[in-house]
Amino acid sequence: MPILDLDDSNKTPAEQVVIPEDNKRKLYTDADFKTSTLFNKDHELDTIVRFISGSKWEVDYFMQLRDVNDSLSMPDVNIPATLLKYNRINNLILNLEGGIDQSDPDNITGSCKINAGFLPNYGDVFIAPLAGGREAIFVITEVTKQRYNLHEIYDVNFKLFEFLDRNSSLYRDLIFKTVREYTYDKNFIPDKGSPIILNQDYAKKLDLVNVKKDIIEFYFKMMVNSNKNLIMVPTNTGVYLDMFINEFMFKIIDTTDIPSGIKVSRLTYNNKVRFSVLDAILERDKTKIKLANKNIGFINTPYVGGYPTTRALGYLNIDYIADIYDNSTRVDIDVIDNIYERSNDYEDLVSNDSINYIFSDNFYNLDRANCNLFEQAVMDYLNGSLVEMSVIEKFIDSYLEWDIIDQFYKLPILLVLIKDQIANTYSNI
Repeated sequence: MPILDLDDSNKTPAEQVVIPEDNKRKLYTDADFKTSTLFNKDHELDTIVRFISGSKWEVDYFMQLRDVNDSLSMPDVNIPATLLKYNRINNLILNLEGGIDQSDPDNITGSCKINAGFLPNYGDVFIAPLAGGREAIFVITEVTKQRYNLHEIYDVNFKLFEFLDRNSSLYRDLIFKTVREYTYDKNFIPDKGSPIILNQDYAKKLDLVNVKKDIIEFYFKMMVNSNKNLIMVPTNTGVYLDMFINEFMFKIIDTTDIPSGIKVSRLTYNNKVRFSVLDAILERDKTKIKLANKNIGFINTPYVGGYPTTRALGYLNIDYIADIYDNSTRVDIDVIDNIYERSNDYEDLVSNDSINYIFSDNFYNLDRANCNLFEQAVMDYLNGSLVEMSVIEKFIDSYLEWDIIDQFYKLPILLVLIKDQIANTYSNI
């Protein structure tokens, strides 16, 4: 049955799609997006998307704000802003059902589906272009809720209210009555974010997306050995390969993120490691730190052995590989010097003096109080918390001045923290 006019019984706030504050958020790799967890983790994305048919129509949408005691109204310049106000959603995508008949310019109607995480109402307004470039103001006349795999999608009927060039006073009134301004984020599914986001939050999200690209570009230009086409520690002498950070990097980014002109391959080899701290980060599970082997470091490549993948390392002239070590087998890395000079006020927030794999004993012992700021941030992430943006900004502002070995191991982990911040940069409408 359609949701009409003043029938509030079918439009309770509980029906609005709200992104949950999951206490156990995990890192979502690109493979995870074969299914959608945005609305219901048990249902494949395709089973939702295939119902959202029709051509895309980009509009600016004005959603009425009301509480349970307010009535829904058609747009009216004579109603004061205290009684009629809106949230504006820029660039909202409507999925048109069929075309729009413009043969009678004064009687244009149409229907569409809205799937954007909010409840449309009778009397909502949107501004959209028509064929020929003429812009018009449309009003919602009917809303019907459809349910697909526990997910609400709204069938909406609309009609022409006024052409924009005929009644600019109505447009000015809509702007005047706008309380908050949002943007529809077309990348909300790959980013694991919200489809509707406050404008200032959207700007912050775009900044983070650009920073993420900058870090990825820096990392691949610094860490990819152009002779081997492999991610390797930049060194003065010797060739050092860590397959674990290679695998980690390829799991947290998409291959399309690799800067153009850079060729990079993936190479695995037989090793004794069963679980590393990088696995705990991928699974976003702090309890797995206890399972992680911290005695991982570089050892001489075992050229002679029964495994073809190990023998192949010798043919590639790879001198050292990351694996479980003891005091007799561990070798130090002859890393290059920092390529960026440190500022006078540089504060080291990431390094530790331990020979453990990436992190200190305090981190592996879950002793947060005695960890450095980077380790505390990673521990908070593993605990399911969103790392504060001010903390991430400290890492972003200083990463060019980090030691090379910290850049090699901790920039990929910083990318995970940034991706989580991007995914959770939103405000529910």
